[in-house]
Amino acid sequence: LKTAVLLGFSLGLGATLAEAPKNDIDNLYKFGVLIGVGFQLKDDYLDAFATQGFGKQVGGDIISNKKTYLTLRALEKSTGPVHKELVDWLNTEDFDPEEKVMAVLDIYQRLDIQNDVDILINEKFEMAYSLLRELSIQGPGVNNLENYCNLLMNRIK
Repeated sequence: LKTAVLLGFSLGLGATLAEAPKNDIDNLYKFGVLIGVGFQLKDDYLDAFATQGFGKQVGGDIISNKKTYLTLRALEKSTGPVHKELVDWLNTEDFDPEEKVMAVLDIYQRLDIQNDVDILINEKFEMAYSLLRELSIQGPGVNNLENYCNLLMNRIK
């Protein structure tokens, strides 16, 4: 939530300094938090599912056991042998990184985690868009925020 709160604070502060109505300040803060969360979810999604070449090692979060939404959702959805398999991979200290990434991605695919995170990303950005439409002002500045949101949402698949 660091990124989300920083974005929310920055937008809220800008609106405060511009003496915007309180409702606009609140909505811009919430907008920033939502796009920050959406950005982080997208980053976690890309770490697991993107092809090489978007600037970071694919599967790095899996290798380092980062508690991403994907991992937490998989732990939540999995049962029985699949849950045990996932927990074993998360707890093992001696592993081949490529083997671990492939195994955890296989679990994600069996549990349809890719779809779950995609739905959540879309929800966060749609909620953010709706807050922009509620602002008392419209125009180029709001259009720039919407365009920025589009860039974050639609970066590499």
